[in-house]
Amino acid sequence: MPHSPSAKLTSPMNFSPASFFSFLIPMQLGRELIMPLGLAVTFGLTFSPAAKVMAQTPSTDPDFASVKQQLETKQFKVLLSPPPQRGAYGLINAESRTIWIHPLTFELGIAVPVIIHEAVHAAQVCKGKGQLAPLGVTAEPLVYAQPFWLRYGNIHRQDLEREAFTIQTQPNRMALVSGYLNQFCPSR
Repeated sequence: MPHSPSAKLTSPMNFSPASFFSFLIPMQLGRELIMPLGLAVTFGLTFSPAAKVMAQTPSTDPDFASVKQQLETKQFKVLLSPPPQRGAYGLINAESRTIWIHPLTFELGIAVPVIIHEAVHAAQVCKGKGQLAPLGVTAEPLVYAQPFWLRYGNIHRQDLEREAFTIQTQPNRMALVSGYLNQFCPSR
């Protein structure tokens, strides 16, 4: 069955507040899009600054591997290493088409939502021809995620994050992100 961004977005009401936190990854925007380690700090986890981590450990999660492979097919470089932005779970650099996924996300059980969030930003980069551009996702993310994307004063930045949070929290998120990547990022 082909994946398409026209696949139905499921109502976020299917999620409980408890299950939401397994998907919630707070975001910040600067020159690059980052995913802070805010939740880890909230739970008292400590991290060494940009220490060498046994990176590039392949994920055994088939969803993670599938999204990673699709991103690489679309000429994005996916690194399983701490992002260069301190305090980030995931980061995309639009110019170099590089995505970092912190290895800690596997231990925390959030690697799939993180890579999906970054894959949405990758599709936005493709649509904007190197600049982040909204995909046109019309559904809203879980109400619990709104504080994380509404904190940005810039409406363009809010829209980019709203789309990423919307897709990452959908039960059919794999089909949705695959469809957007196929629609906006031609294979090279």
